[in-house]
Amino acid sequence: MEASVMVAIVIAIVINVLNARKKQKAQQDKKRPVERTAARTPTVPLHRPAPSMEHRPSAPVRSYNQAGLDHFARDKARRIAQLDEWLKNGLIDKAEYNVLKDRFQRGV
Repeated sequence: MEASVMVAIVIAIVINVLNARKKQKAQQDKKRPVERTAARTPTVPLHRPAPSMEHRPSAPVRSYNQAGLDHFARDKARRIAQLDEWLKNGLIDKAEYNVLKDRFQRGV
């Protein structure tokens, strides 16, 4: 029994010594000044230079060319064909079909 008590006392002493060293090291770290390094200069520019205040004419206004009008015509035809399918399948009624078809034909 005496041996186990002695082992417990030795372990307690070792733990106390280790805790004391940790506290002492923490206090020394608090007293030591923090070394700061200078920030590095970036090698890549981080922003673009400000645009000049000169007046620049805007781009000319372009009207739709024939290809653009073809796209609109094809889009209208697709929508109306889709409406025809919906009416045929019974998804919409005749009154709703007429309203939507009129909208698509007017381009609204």
